Amino acid sequence: MTMAFQRRREVLFKLSNGAVSRPGKPDAKFRQFNKIEDGREWVEVVIMEPLDYEQAQNYTLTLTATDVNSHVSSSRSFVVLVQDVNDVVPQFTVDLFTGTVDEELTPAEYLEKVGKPITTVKAVDLDSNGPQNEVGVNILLILCHALYI
Repeated sequence: MTMAFQRRREVLFKLSNGAVSRPGKPDAKFRQFNKIEDGREWVEVVIMEPLDYEQAQNYTLTLTATDVNSHVSSSRSFVVLVQDVNDVVPQFTVDLFTGTVDEELTPAEYLEKVGKPITTVKAVDLDSNGPQNEVGVNILLILCHALYI
């Protein structure tokens, strides 16, 4: 009686790159999870923590599959592009903007007399360049009436 043993093809998967080192704490932003179902083997690549566009705009990952029996391997690289979102709140450059205007001056008279704006309002957004860091300003007219007794 002769018995033949079929050698199981075993494939090892290894994910490399995609790591961002922080002082004293190396970490991987991505992790591989090996899956086997219905005789098929594959890898799922999972993001392990939120990605920040301001830290890195893309990650190049390389997945290597190696046949354990023959040691033949193949690698493929892919790029994960991080999309920027508006995650930084715009900040004004000073806490209070002030200006002085003589009463009863029209805007044209004020500009002719003084030659410069009442005040300049500036806000900055630390998001990356593009539509995420454009700042719009709305000025609301608030009338204050003082009552003295």
